[in-house]
Amino acid sequence: MKIYLIYLLGAVLFAAGSSKLLGLKMHRTHFKHWNLPPWAMYLIGGAEVLTAASLLLPAAQFAGLAISSLLMTGAIALLLVMSKYRQVLLPGALLLLSSGLLWSLAPFATVSIVLLAIQAVILLLAFSLFAYPSTPPNQEGEIEYLNEEVAVTHRFREVLGVKYHYVTAGNPAHPALLMVHGAPESWYSWIYQIIALSQKNYIIAVDMKPYGQTDNDLGGDHSYSRIADELKALLDALGIDKVSLMSHDRGVIATDHLLSKDGMSTRVQKYVRMQQSFVEPHGDPVPPHHLMRTFWASVLYKVRFAHKVLQKTGYYYLPIDSKLAQRLDREFKFEGIPASMPLSFKTTSFAKELEDRHERLFAYMTMPVLQVQGKYDPGQHPEEYARIHETVPTSSVAFIEAGHFCHEEAPEEVNEVVKEFLKRQ
Repeated sequence: MKIYLIYLLGAVLFAAGSSKLLGLKMHRTHFKHWNLPPWAMYLIGGAEVLTAASLLLPAAQFAGLAISSLLMTGAIALLLVMSKYRQVLLPGALLLLSSGLLWSLAPFATVSIVLLAIQAVILLLAFSLFAYPSTPPNQEGEIEYLNEEVAVTHRFREVLGVKYHYVTAGNPAHPALLMVHGAPESWYSWIYQIIALSQKNYIIAVDMKPYGQTDNDLGGDHSYSRIADELKALLDALGIDKVSLMSHDRGVIATDHLLSKDGMSTRVQKYVRMQQSFVEPHGDPVPPHHLMRTFWASVLYKVRFAHKVLQKTGYYYLPIDSKLAQRLDREFKFEGIPASMPLSFKTTSFAKELEDRHERLFAYMTMPVLQVQGKYDPGQHPEEYARIHETVPTSSVAFIEAGHFCHEEAPEEVNEVVKEFLKRQ
């Protein structure tokens, strides 16, 4: 019976490995969506085929079972990172089979005990770090009260093949204000601004792709120009003609491009541009875009390591409210976000963004532009904004006694600055 189970395990591994070596579309799609290079697919496929072959040889069966158990342990960890919890069942069954057969060949042998201990540690870490449940989504039309003060309505609208989630607040007859958050956050990062500004503005706060409850669109175009197309299509679908913009961090890259879309530079009344380089290159320290576009970024995002690093490295100069931090953590746990977050970073760089601004995008900034900058952002220094009006004559800057997330750290100061700017004639 034991030998037939070993052959069965070998057959399954051979089928799985050979399909990867053949480069079947299913596997190519998975590895692309998981932000893994093609050579990783062929490497894993080759390892599975060689392991299957070793199970046919009595002298190599112990080694084959050991490798099989480690391969399945790695597969389970990968699927947990990508939130593919249901797909864990097959490698889990194969792990139990290969580990059981391994133990039956050499029970209580040192190598068997060590291998099982390694697998147990890896799985314990993987499940404790990556196997948390996804946050359940809101429903269309659902009303939520922010700090028991202001009602927001959750909305979903498909534009250009992508379903966007956004919330609205305030009177639709008031001037429209589109809010676009940065990384790694969601619409909820604007809670203090929504409460303060919804009295005299009609707020539309989106989850920018691929964050929050907006479609991850793993197979789609994640360039910021494409995201801008989608934001324009959303405004068109909502019948918003005149609008002001307020964006933060990575959201600014999208709204910079939004201004260049057909007719948008005349539709946008005012532009609040928050925590993003402008005329000058990004100062030091420069965030590691080269890391953010890799598979390892998905691993770090899944354990919310990015936020921990931001807090430890000074990007949060002031502490934020614990309830806000908890909600932002929950907003980050919608399915698919860690897998898709690196994709937009593959389409850009700080050098390309600076080039785009100087070569094209500044020309569309004919409306009043307000730069809101945390004075203590470690990578964006006040001196970088000293001469911005020379390039964009309609621009000005307001420095806030806070860090990179100034709208969360010092919301009252930010709100007063933005209110004053929006009411100017």
